[in-house]
Amino acid sequence: MFFYGSLRDRELLDVVLGRAVPVHDFVAAEVSGMAARCLATEAYPVLVPAPGQTAEGRVLYHVTPEDLARLEFFEEAEYGLVPISVRTSQGLVEAQYFCGTGKAAETDTAWDFDAWNRVERPVALAAAREYMGYFGRMTIEEVDAIWPDIMARARAQAAMAEG
Repeated sequence: MFFYGSLRDRELLDVVLGRAVPVHDFVAAEVSGMAARCLATEAYPVLVPAPGQTAEGRVLYHVTPEDLARLEFFEEAEYGLVPISVRTSQGLVEAQYFCGTGKAAETDTAWDFDAWNRVERPVALAAAREYMGYFGRMTIEEVDAIWPDIMARARAQAAMAEG
């Protein structure tokens, strides 16, 4: 799997997968001719064609069927899996990535992982912990219906943690 957005954060990925990801299974990668752009309504990106640009990310090796089910639940209807060729330090790797489905509109603004990490990460971690707690207990549609409440609680938790 190739991750170009928030799932490049290993702690967030651990929450989503419900397990610790070994360091050697999670390596730096990039894809040429693509760029991460901000979504209009969320703090997450979408990968779009961008001649001459390069999108940075990470490849996760050894994805289990359970991992895939959890990832698809987390990404819900905003993303669908498609193949992609990415470059790692060991050469070209064939992977899959979550491509935007058009449910959420993209913008022309570049998505910045470092800015997301500084600003949105605490909220994303709190939201993911609650959201993934519903895995296997609720459908994507049911959890999507309570997403605004999940985000409100996550923002409150992050604000309290900041003090």
